[in-house]
Amino acid sequence: MAGAVLKIEKKTKQSSYGNLPRSEQEALFEKFFDVAHIIFVALNHEGKIFLINPAGCRILGRTESDLIGQDWFTTCLPAQGRDKVKNVFNQLMTGEYEAIEYYENTIITPDGTQRSIAWHNALLHDETDRKVKGTISAGIDITDKKLAEDALLRSEDKYRALSEATFEGVAIHENGVIADLNTAFASMFGYKTPELIGKPVLELAAVQSRDRVKNNLLSKNEEPYEAIGVRKDGTRFYGELRSKNVKYRNKSVRVTAIRDISERRRSEEHRIRLEQQVLQTQKLESLGTMAGGIAHDFNNLLTGILSNTDLASLECQPTSPVHYYLGQIKNAASQLSSLTRQMLDYAGKGKSAYGPVNLSELIHNTKQLLLASVPKKTKLEFDLLPNLPPVQADHNQIRQVIINLVNNAVESIGNHEGTVSIRTTTMEATHDQLAHAVSNESLPEGTYVALEVSDTGCGIKPEDQSKVFDPFFTTKFTGRGLGLATVLGIVRGHHGTVSLKSEPACGSTFRLLLPLAEPIALQSRDNRHATGIESKKDKAILVVDDEETVRKVVKIMLEKVGFRVWTAGDGIEALKTIAKHPDEIGAVILDLTMPKMDGIETYQQIRAINEDIPVILSSGYSQVDALAQLNDKGLAGFIQKPYDHATLLEKIIELLKT
Repeated sequence: MAGAVLKIEKKTKQSSYGNLPRSEQEALFEKFFDVAHIIFVALNHEGKIFLINPAGCRILGRTESDLIGQDWFTTCLPAQGRDKVKNVFNQLMTGEYEAIEYYENTIITPDGTQRSIAWHNALLHDETDRKVKGTISAGIDITDKKLAEDALLRSEDKYRALSEATFEGVAIHENGVIADLNTAFASMFGYKTPELIGKPVLELAAVQSRDRVKNNLLSKNEEPYEAIGVRKDGTRFYGELRSKNVKYRNKSVRVTAIRDISERRRSEEHRIRLEQQVLQTQKLESLGTMAGGIAHDFNNLLTGILSNTDLASLECQPTSPVHYYLGQIKNAASQLSSLTRQMLDYAGKGKSAYGPVNLSELIHNTKQLLLASVPKKTKLEFDLLPNLPPVQADHNQIRQVIINLVNNAVESIGNHEGTVSIRTTTMEATHDQLAHAVSNESLPEGTYVALEVSDTGCGIKPEDQSKVFDPFFTTKFTGRGLGLATVLGIVRGHHGTVSLKSEPACGSTFRLLLPLAEPIALQSRDNRHATGIESKKDKAILVVDDEETVRKVVKIMLEKVGFRVWTAGDGIEALKTIAKHPDEIGAVILDLTMPKMDGIETYQQIRAINEDIPVILSSGYSQVDALAQLNDKGLAGFIQKPYDHATLLEKIIELLKT
């Protein structure tokens, strides 16, 4: 603590003791001189001490006799800074400076201890010629104060170093106004440090986060919380904040540390989306399996109903009232058959006839039907891309998708005026876009044909958006059916995706993405099994089905027209029958889904025994799905459940005709 702090000023006013006589003034000065705890020292024009008080001797660690007559600068000042102070003293003595009212310097004791002293002084003049003959100074020991200030500076330097080294943004704010900050804080918000000094903290928070930030600023809460920050360029980021009340420069302030967690939030949101996608896929697969199983069982029962109804009709006269009732039963069963097809569509197992489909042309051809189904208050708009690449699809099912989506859009508008827009285009789908859509498989990035149906209706609440594809879910009234569920099932069956964008009171947009058409080699029957076989009534037809009702009714129908019929309840029983009568079986009607040994394995075993036996596959699933599972060109034909008497006989005659 060497050196000196000098403040040189022209003295303009002298002190006064009032109206006391000079003798009393001198007596008072002597008392002040002896009892004061400050240093009083007088130097002659050579800088030698000729007067010093007891406090000065005590602080300097010397006796009065040790000091009187000694050179002040060499005796009482450390070497460092000594010359500077002495030069100023000499300039005072020559009149170059008129006065020095205040300065600070360092004194030294015999044991080497250094003390900081703050001085106030005055010049001593000769009473005759008024020439300067020395100085008298009063000094206060400010060593402890200087130590405290140095400690504070070191503390602030330490804080600054730690603050600048951290990757978190740190700001000190008083009453919500920034008083100090580190570089990381300024960089995080896109400012230079001086730009943020004096700036209210709330101006750095997004509107939706300001109440949370304000409540935290006014509290003593030290728990971390999240808020959205706004950078200088207007971009936003997620921040995790933690605040604490501390003392800073003798003031009560609040220190806030902020960490940019945008990347962590994105990763967390991505993880949640993946989990939701997995759960949604599992749910859809479970519902699809259930729907497919129910449809399969329905089709078996409907086959019995339709076939028995036909048989009953053959036993009564056309004019009989019973004939009419049987017709009503058949009509009801046919409507139930339509319901099972919807269930198969939802399960993604309802494809029947693939082919290249241009969605723009399909919608154009369906335009009149759509216009007829839309109320007068609803405007229907079309934005169809010409020369749209085709998709490999069942045009009837895609038409059903379009109709269902338009009906859903119309219902969301209700009795109000609104617009339904249908748009087709192509788009390059990214992995992130595909991940946000609903699908039962992981689809590759690339070019897809997009179909969008938008409306200006009531929109869908966020909590309901994950449920809209569930069967019978509705926000209007119960029992609405399988509209959107069927849409999802059909799209899943076509290896596509569905995504929904909606906000309450702002309408909804459903976007379908379908892969571009590729040559698909659908399985076809080998004609050598459909021709060259004589229609001989002595050949038996083997009916293989696990449903007893189906076996019985098919046996009756075929026996009525003269065929000999054997039945088997599963694949194992069927193979035993074929092995026992290898030359007596003219054809096999084989169910696809059976216990013990299913239709696929049974078919393969039949081919191993006798590859010339014609086999008609029977299934509640569609022809495409059934044939795709067999992956064999030797199938003689296919009949989809439920079927009636006429359909069965037509298929048998076609198979056995020469």
